[in-house]
Amino acid sequence: MANPVPNKNDGNANRTPVKWTVYLVDGAIEIDDEVVLLTKATVGAYTLAAPTNPDMNGLEMTIVTTTAAAHVVTGVYLPTGTTLTFTAAIGNQATARAYNGTWHVGNLTGVTIG
Repeated sequence: MANPVPNKNDGNANRTPVKWTVYLVDGAIEIDDEVVLLTKATVGAYTLAAPTNPDMNGLEMTIVTTTAAAHVVTGVYLPTGTTLTFTAAIGNQATARAYNGTWHVGNLTGVTIG
């Protein structure tokens, strides 16, 4: 039987399981290194708190819509605005990275920052 422990010196990237969290209703999004799925069937209103500095530096969250409803994520710690507005389409997404108490947002698909 092969050794079930992966060889960490083989040059391959360490692929740990990615956490997925589903949000069926409006509310606060948990801050974690994860994929966030916004699944509310109608317009969703969510909040995202500031990442604690420096404990959360490097956390990455990808927020994805799984329904054709507009969703809004409000977070006062976005460098260029206070809201992420997702258009009403399945698969829209944004990636937020924590650094120095702020969310740095990029990789926007069907999302505007305002």
